[in-house]
Parts: sequence; C-alpha cells; structure tokens
Amino acid sequence: MNPLNKDDLKQMNREYFQSLDKQQLLEVAVNLHKNAMEQQDKLEQNSSNRQSASIKKFWWLLEYKPRWGLTSLAWLALTFVTILTGLMGSVKIQPFLAVSEPIEAEVLIVEGWADDPVVAGAMAEFERGNYQLILTTGGPVQKGSYLGQYKSFAELAAATLIALRVPPERVVAIPTPQVKLDRTAASARAVKQWLAHTNLKIRAVNIYSYDAHTRRSWWIFKSILKPEIEVGAIAHPSPYYDSENWFTSSTGFRTVLSEAIAYIYARFVWQP
Repeated sequence: MNPLNKDDLKQMNREYFQSLDKQQLLEVAVNLHKNAMEQQDKLEQNSSNRQSASIKKFWWLLEYKPRWGLTSLAWLALTFVTILTGLMGSVKIQPFLAVSEPIEAEVLIVEGWADDPVVAGAMAEFERGNYQLILTTGGPVQKGSYLGQYKSFAELAAATLIALRVPPERVVAIPTPQVKLDRTAASARAVKQWLAHTNLKIRAVNIYSYDAHTRRSWWIFKSILKPEIEVGAIAHPSPYYDSENWFTSSTGFRTVLSEAIAYIYARFVWQP
C-alpha cells in the first residue's frame, strides 16, 4: 500500500466535510474551537510557570526571579516627592549657611563684591565693635570698569565706606587678582599676605559677608588664616527674601541652593 501524500489527505478531508450535514459541521466547529482554546490555555500556563520559576546558576549561588518594577513615570513622581520632602526637612539650612559667630577682633573684613546694603551693614558693625581697621576684598569689577576710577570690588567697597564717613586711614582695600576659580580663597590669601607684611599685631579678624555665603567664606578664611589668626563670622541678612521662608521665593531658593552646593564643594573638595 502506497503511503498517503499531502494531496491525498486534503482530498480525504474535503470528502469528509462534504459528507457532513449542517448540524454535524456545527458540532465539529465547536469541538475544534474548544480544542484550540484548551491548547492556548496550556501554552499560557506553561509560559507563566517558566517566568515565575526562579533560575539558579553558578552552583545555586545566583538566582534570577521575574519581578514587578516601577515605570519611568513612577520614578519621576518618587523623585519629585523625595526632593520636596528633603526641602521641607531642610528649612534650617538657611540659618546654618547665614552664620553669625563674631569674636573679639582687631580687624573687620568685608567682601567687597556684596551689594551696598552689606557694605553699609559692615560700616555699622565697624562702629559698634572695637576694631582698628576695616579691610575690603574683591577682584576686578566685571562691569563698568571703563567708566569709573575703581577697578576692583575692594576699591569700590573701600570708597563706599569712606563715603559713609568711615575715616579713610582706617580703611584698607586689598584687591584680589583675576582668577577663574576659588575667588574667595584668592581674597583670603591676599589678606594673609597683607597681614604678614603689616607692622600691626593682628590676632583675630571677623569676616563680614552676605547672608548664605557667610558659612563658606568663614570656612575658607579659617582654613587659610589659622592657626596664626583667629577668624569669626558675621552674616548680613538678605534684603531680597524672607530668611524664614526662603523656599517660597525664587531669589531665596536660588541663593540657598547654590550656596549649599558651593559650601559642600568648599568643605569636602576644595584644598587650601
């Protein structure tokens, strides 16, 4: 007997289905559909079992298990909530940065780049304290230097103090050379060099700075001037935002956030 080929099977199927009436064809169709669904369920069950089963390799030291994970949207929401919670918990960061811990000192140092209200506040502090001198620091003026006689913030701040009736003989401008990085450190080194060449016996200084910048300036000046010179700090409060609600204004948020990052850099990365 010759084996059946593909065409023979097709012919037999065709003749079989042609011999069935409508009721029989309906029953065959129902059975075929039922068998197909059963096969599909078995395939899905086998696939699920394979995915849920753990895979162990390397002498059962490593194990892989399929798991649920967060989507990109969920990670974005989680990041936002984390940042918001961190900010709400870090409200006290502003007073930490805007530190005021003055000491008995012969010299008051003013960072000349600060705005006029800060310089005026330094003048008031100079009059209250028992200071011999007030020093101003700062690098080249970034704008308007071609129009005025003052080429550095140190000279500009010194002239402002004199205009506020501080005796000229008690004001010393210490300009800082142009630098691309670590401007505050460059000012501290210039002050240290000036103190080393003066005949005055200076044992302590107070650094007078702007708001949240003060903590960083204090750390840098202490790192450069000590142990020969003790350093205190006085922060002039910002007139541009509410220090208790700094996170509610763009100026306060930008100032505190940038100074916090800069302080971390100065504290843990910068080297004296």
